[in-house]
Amino acid sequence: MPLQPAPPFWVLEYASKHNKRKDYEGSYDKYEKELKVAYYLMFHPDDQELTLYRHNGRRYVSVKPNGKERYSIPQMELELGLIEGWVRFWFRGRLLPLPAELQAEIKSLS
Repeated sequence: MPLQPAPPFWVLEYASKHNKRKDYEGSYDKYEKELKVAYYLMFHPDDQELTLYRHNGRRYVSVKPNGKERYSIPQMELELGLIEGWVRFWFRGRLLPLPAELQAEIKSLS
């Protein structure tokens, strides 16, 4: 990270019970205190638990979902939420396609 001109804006942590080597608490502390990453998303696929934190200048505070059960990152005009066990993204209110959906669309055009 010391070679980066700016700290990361957003980090997605995919927390799995099967990855015993990963220290998620250590990562959270590093992102919050050292790097001061603006947004930190933690996803626990085994429990289908999604949590978004926003850095308020001193520490992380959790972001509450809106009425559509989506979490907003206003600076990016982005929302995120769970659909059928997957973290999905909406840009300006439009659901972004999955990579496989994009591939199918490209194939249908050729």
